[in-house]
Formats: sequence, structure tokens, C-alpha cells
Amino acid sequence: MINSGKLKSWLIISGVSGLILLVLFWPDLRAYFFPSPGETATDTLAAPAGTDTSGDANGEVILVFMNGNQVPLSQFPDTADFKDFFNTKKFKYLDIDRNGKPELYLTYYTGGAHCCNESYLFRNTAPNRFEEVFSFTGGSELDFAGNMIIANFYEQTAYFYTCYACMINDTLPKQDFYPHITLVYEDDSIFLAPHDEALNETIHENLKFLKRWTGHPEFMEDADSGVRKSYAEHIITYFFNNQTDLSQTRSLFSAYYAGKDSLEVWEGIETHMDNIFGMEHASEQYVKKILETMSDIKEALGE
Repeated sequence: MINSGKLKSWLIISGVSGLILLVLFWPDLRAYFFPSPGETATDTLAAPAGTDTSGDANGEVILVFMNGNQVPLSQFPDTADFKDFFNTKKFKYLDIDRNGKPELYLTYYTGGAHCCNESYLFRNTAPNRFEEVFSFTGGSELDFAGNMIIANFYEQTAYFYTCYACMINDTLPKQDFYPHITLVYEDDSIFLAPHDEALNETIHENLKFLKRWTGHPEFMEDADSGVRKSYAEHIITYFFNNQTDLSQTRSLFSAYYAGKDSLEVWEGIETHMDNIFGMEHASEQYVKKILETMSDIKEALGE
């Protein structure tokens, strides 16, 4: 039988150690595991004729955002207070739906050990004028495959009942799983891609494995090693892979989550699904879970 006190102390110490290492080596790890978006299935175009991105001519591209703001490409993002971040800005012209009209993809890293890429997709509406179609904040840049856009949301669930560096996905039977949403760009619009049955099967198989964790009589009711985070990643991926069918998703969670705190965990997952296209909830709501364990950390370290 597992000694729950020793196990908890070991997990806490391992999590904190992992967090420290991740902070130290995050730039290299981030570049290795989350590379720039692929271009093999999407045409990369030269800038439209007459386009100037230097900010010194009247022909510069103007970005038009959903809130009505209009900003020259050279002046976005505003890096007056964070000049170093300007070097992370990337943009490229694509023909995602292969209709001969360019789209503009722009992304930049916001900075911070545990944060994010801001990514934007714009459509060409007039010479040197691009209007926002879609934006996403996540840990990595967007990936493109033909007219499909893949958005990885691992950053949004990073602190779900655990520490940022705590994760168990390397123990899953289907280790190719990663938390993502697949969208389609067509006729100047973004919508969810049709459901992928192979992905559904992967999620079911991994959840069967995870159920063994939560069904154990000594499964922790507070912070854990990343089990609940893995549930959140799988359930949210399933939700968007099945056209946001909440009832079906709730049934899936109920079938595979055996912990006593199932209602609380489901409510947390549902809140994340509602906020998956923003980082406010992710960065504030569950970070308290690890802060609440500080007394246990000090005790385990003998302080």
C-alpha cells in the first residue's frame, strides 16, 4: 500500500524541482517541443505587390482588428515597454484556402517563463488592408495543414490542480495525444473542423488508463502529479473535436473520472472550455492550487 504522506511529499518536491528546471531551460525546451508552424501543406506567398512593411511609406499594410482599431503592421505589437519582445514577431503571407487571395499570419511571444504566443490571422480586404479573422493565445504558434488551423491550448490548462511542470502524459498508452483544437478556414471564415474519429478513439483509450489513477483509494483530493490536468486536456480536446456537444462531453467525463471530487473537477473543465480562447482564467483561477501547498513544501524540505 502506498504511503500517501511520503508520496505527497515526493510529488511536491519533484514538482517544484521540475518547475525550477523548466524556468531555467524554458526558451530551449519551448523551441524544441513547440517549433514554428509548418508550411508543407500551405502555400507561403511573397508580400502582395506594392506592400511596404517598414512604416516609412504610404503603402504600408494596415491591420484592422475586430474591435475597430487600425494599426500599421510595423507598429504592432506596441513594444515600447518590452523592446526585446519585438524580435519574436513573425509574420507571413499565406494562401490557406488556395483561392489566390493572401491571408496574413502574425505571431509574437509575449515573454515570461510560462507564457504565450499571441497569434492573429487576417484576410485581405483591399490593397494593403488586412482585417482580423481569428486570434488565439497559446503556448506555441499556430500550425497550418492545408486550410486547417491547429491551435495548441496546453498553456490554458497548465495549472489545473497541479504545478506547471507536473505532467503524466508520457505514461499514456497513446503518447501522440496533445491538447489542441482544429479549425477550418474557408470563404473568409473560421469554423470547427469535422470530428476526427481516430482522435476520439485515442481520447477514449487514454481516459481508460487515467481512470485507474482516479479510481485508486489513495488518489489525492488536492494537488496531484498532473492527472486532473491530463483529464482537462483530453476532455476539452474531445469537446471541440465533437462540435462542442456539451452533453456528450459531460457523459464522457462521467464515464471515466472516478475521483470523489468529480463535480468540482468537471466545473473547472467546463469553465476552461468557456475561456479557452483567452488566458485570464488559466493564469489566475488554478494557480492558487499550487500556492496553497507552500506549507507542505516547506515541511517536506525540512524548513
